[in-house]
Amino acid sequence: MIINKRLSKVYKQSTEIGINDNSKIIMFSDCHRGGNWWFDDFNHNKHIFLHALNHYYQAGFTYIEIGDGDELWKNGNFSKIFKKHEDVFLLMRKFHDEQRLLLLWGNHDMMKKNEKFIKNKLNYFQNEVTNTKEELFKNIKTYEGLKLKYKNAKNLFILHGHQGDLFADQLWLVGRFFVRYFWRYLQLINIHHPDSPAEDINKRRWLIKKLKKWVNMHDQPTIFGHTHQYALPQYDKTPYFNTGCCVYHRCITGIEIEKGKITLTKWSINTQADGELKVVKNILEGPRDINRY
Repeated sequence: MIINKRLSKVYKQSTEIGINDNSKIIMFSDCHRGGNWWFDDFNHNKHIFLHALNHYYQAGFTYIEIGDGDELWKNGNFSKIFKKHEDVFLLMRKFHDEQRLLLLWGNHDMMKKNEKFIKNKLNYFQNEVTNTKEELFKNIKTYEGLKLKYKNAKNLFILHGHQGDLFADQLWLVGRFFVRYFWRYLQLINIHHPDSPAEDINKRRWLIKKLKKWVNMHDQPTIFGHTHQYALPQYDKTPYFNTGCCVYHRCITGIEIEKGKITLTKWSINTQADGELKVVKNILEGPRDINRY
């Protein structure tokens, strides 16, 4: 019941953005960029992500980050995250400077809904070489949800997907406390958060079932993150989509929209016949027509 109410509320309050056959969009979620090497889950895929995101920048795509871009539960200092992944943020700044960056917040970076945080952390950064303040994402607006409107098709609703998940939503401060002061250290001995859908298969199945129930109830195609389990449905199935995440062991996944079609993609490092390592893109599902959902 809480999940249904929360999703419906976000949908009602979400900004609608029109797209057309010329629109090109890439969506990633759950990067979990961190500031310390031993519990920075993003670090091992950073080069894959940089290559993929640069590809999309050069190709003229808009980048929508669907929550948990930064790991602000384990890390209390955003400046450390920025310093460690400055190259990623500066690439994202290129998108922002061309009005091609949209940031949604999830449970692990919920601070991005706070205007004070946006002003102090996202609008500017301190250049340590010149010791001057420089623009990062100046005047950026962050979102809990978005609706993409393509021609006469149903809206594509986009949000992180933690809404109504007790410790990720209503009790997120409690969840952050335990992750920051306990669970991040237990990672060293391979003990993971017991209430995380990304790490507990039973919790993940339960949450996906609840999310699909809302999607079916409202006949509303929706793109989620949060669970770390990617999905792009067949036309006759529940229109539940999921970007997956950027913290798999050897790859990242995302969802593209181009020419009115939606595609689930995977980027990974492959060994070539001559022994060269190369970042390559593979299509996992699609492309499929948006207007057929």
